[in-house]
Amino acid sequence: MNILNANFNFILNEIKDFSVDKLKLRSVLKDFPDFQEQNGALFFRGATDAVAIAPGQITYVYSGKLNNIDIQYIASILKDVNDLLEFEEVGRVELKMEGTDFVEQNSLQQSLNKFSVIQDDLPTYIKGVGQRFIVNTEDYEGDLFLEPYIRNENNIFLRAQLLTYDVKNITEISKSISGMLDIFQTDLVKLSKKMYK
Repeated sequence: MNILNANFNFILNEIKDFSVDKLKLRSVLKDFPDFQEQNGALFFRGATDAVAIAPGQITYVYSGKLNNIDIQYIASILKDVNDLLEFEEVGRVELKMEGTDFVEQNSLQQSLNKFSVIQDDLPTYIKGVGQRFIVNTEDYEGDLFLEPYIRNENNIFLRAQLLTYDVKNITEISKSISGMLDIFQTDLVKLSKKMYK
């Protein structure tokens, strides 16, 4: 599966000034050589990933193959930046992820077939139908989306937006990331395999 965009966010309870020596940040974020400052936020970019720092939030951004996501690496980056900026140790963890996966048959047509009860009543301009699944677990809330990929009918588009209910200590962030990734990687992918055979 190809990940178009994944944002792993550590959201702080209060917004603090993050003016800090940018050289110190660059030493922590040495894997991200391209630096930009834009609209009050700092961006450090690497080849396939980046770190964004804004008031009240630290974000690790990734695009590439799903199986190349390194949870421990992401957690350590978020923690190191948080420690350097001397932000509070607790916050909510959020995952926003979008990806595509190959399917054997035309995903647009398959999506319409799932709604055969109303298929004859659909206007001709509707070429495909997507699904939204509302997530409410003990630890997370959010949405999962599964739909045909408009740019390539032999692909499906998967999206997740999940947020922890409670604030988490920065040292426990890898557990939250792992749980949310598991929902995307296991549950949503399993649903996609059943819906788009």
